[in-house]
Amino acid sequence: MGMMTLWVLVAAISLSHAQENETVIRSETVYFKSASYQLQAAGIKKLDQLVMEVDSLDIQDITLYGYTDDQGSASYNKKLSQDRVMAVTTYLKEHGIIQDVNSTIVGRGEIELEQEEVDKRSVAEIRKGNRRVDIVVTILRPVGDPPAASKKGSIVIRDTKEPYKQLLSKDLDVGDIIRLEDVYFYEGRSILVPESYPVLNRVATILVDRPEIMFELRGHVCCIARKYKDAIDRATRKKNLSHARARSIFKYLERKGVSKSRMRYKGYGRQFPLGGADAYDRRVEIKILSMNAKG
Repeated sequence: MGMMTLWVLVAAISLSHAQENETVIRSETVYFKSASYQLQAAGIKKLDQLVMEVDSLDIQDITLYGYTDDQGSASYNKKLSQDRVMAVTTYLKEHGIIQDVNSTIVGRGEIELEQEEVDKRSVAEIRKGNRRVDIVVTILRPVGDPPAASKKGSIVIRDTKEPYKQLLSKDLDVGDIIRLEDVYFYEGRSILVPESYPVLNRVATILVDRPEIMFELRGHVCCIARKYKDAIDRATRKKNLSHARARSIFKYLERKGVSKSRMRYKGYGRQFPLGGADAYDRRVEIKILSMNAKG
């Protein structure tokens, strides 16, 4: 049997903030050799990927179901299915998953062969697919409409065709925040997608022309639980994704001629969610720190 990866969305309501949420079901399956509960390389690879995807999310529940094939006594198979579940549980605990969430650990024993299955596939193939642990992770994340119009002291740049009339013509104040729209990264990484470069090139042109602006690049991420400071950067496996994304913009602007002495960068994780869909929290902002006189 091939790798089973499944995401299911179910509507839910959060009572704490009276905001619509969605329950995301993430499923994975880890397979074992006959009569064994030792994790194999392929299983460890799947578990590592699962850990990276869900580690910083708001996990509501984890359920593990263990199985064996139909060979062996009922008592032997029950014990083996439990041992397989415990092997996966131990691995997830060692990697920071399960401790703080509701978990259900079930060893279900053997799965009997059915005649219609045997007619379609070999007995060996069916038994191989029954030596497994199924993992079901329930995640809660907010959904909704786009955030309301920008608050006072915040500028949202939307026009990518002209060289940012708002930014050039407005008298900027210390504390103003400019949200860079149409600046995107590859999922779970701090690498910019090509579509981001036209926006950043225009930003760099303006900033080079306005050396009086001192600013901070602020990185934000979506979806993670409040108890976590940041999301995982899948390229490095470090929990600093918002920081790494802000640094990526910093390095790009520096290459385009903006003096690094005028810039600083910082990741804010999910400290300042805008509300609404996940996309609105995957953002980078410019915060004005000071406006030094020219010359």
